[in-house]
Parts: sequence; structure tokens; C-alpha cells
Amino acid sequence: AADIELTAPFDADFTGTLDGNGKTITVAASALSAFKKINNGQVYDLTVKADYSVSEPNTFGVLARKAIGIFSNVTVDANVVVLPDANSFKGGAGLLIGEIVGNATLENCVDGSVDPVVFFFSVTPRAGGRVYIRVE
Repeated sequence: AADIELTAPFDADFTGTLDGNGKTITVAASALSAFKKINNGQVYDLTVKADYSVSEPNTFGVLARKAIGIFSNVTVDANVVVLPDANSFKGGAGLLIGEIVGNATLENCVDGSVDPVVFFFSVTPRAGGRVYIRVE
């Protein structure tokens, strides 16, 4: 299989296993994330790339907006800028996963980016490095 570019995220809850086999998914600005939600899925041996600006008030992560599952040997190579007009941003923001919403395991997940996420907010909302984890 070849590397792919996504212009829209996978809309349904992803519950399967994605063996990236060392391939790359490039996420276009129109998609924000490769998956809207990974729900008890597994993703491994994959590189995810992105280079875009975000101004929508939504949760985002380059791999998944929200996730529960096992993530192993996933590399994120992304440069994401959150624009000033996103002060109404209500979601979680993480480079790999926007928000962990249950049990998740991250093993050997690395950031290959130079400046992964730059936030321009007067008040920074819920933001993490690789992931944002909400504790209630």
C-alpha cells in the first residue's frame, strides 16, 4: 500500500486495527484529523503528517480528535498554528490526539516536528503536547 493524503476525516468511530506498515498519512487542513474518534482501536507503525492553521472551535489532533485505545510506534510530523480568532476554542488540542476520553496506551509515540503546535490565545484553553487529557 502507498502513502495517502486525507482531505476529510474518517467519520465513523474507528474500532479496528490500523497497521501503518511504516507508511505515512498526510492530513490536509480540510480534515484537521485523520479520524474523528478512535474508539477502542489500535494504531501502530504509522507516520502522520500535517501543516495547517486552525481557527475552528473544535477538538483536534492530527491522528484523532478523540480517542480510546492503543497507540504504538506512531510518529507525528506536524506544524499546526491555532489562530488568534480561535479564542472561542472549546475543545482539547493535542498534536497526536486532541482528547483522550477513556483508557489509552501510548507506546513509542514520537514527535518529529520542529515547532509542533503554536497557540495564539489571550487565554490558552485545554491544550496538551502530544495529547490533551480531560480529568473530570
